[in-house]
Amino acid sequence: MEKVSKVAVYPCGGGGFPLSSVARYATFIITEDMLPGETEIVDAVRLINGMSDEVELVENHPTIIIDGCAYQCGSNLFRLLKLKPAVRILSTVISQLPPTFV
Repeated sequence: MEKVSKVAVYPCGGGGFPLSSVARYATFIITEDMLPGETEIVDAVRLINGMSDEVELVENHPTIIIDGCAYQCGSNLFRLLKLKPAVRILSTVISQLPPTFV
């Protein structure tokens, strides 16, 4: 198995839902506390505008999308741009699990 040099993380960008804030907070914990230097947050505006460094980040490194609500904006953006994430996490599904599974 090939070692991954960096993982891109695309956080939920919504501000109106509590789980959106939880998704963003989880992203900062991952990128700043748990795996600094091994992860990078994807900037949606730069990605949508086709900025080469942001496009190369998601094309050359596995990307984790953390969607915070049922709108799943991150997942939909990647579909629109024909990009395939390595993992998609929908926090609304996690929050609905029984307490024994969380």
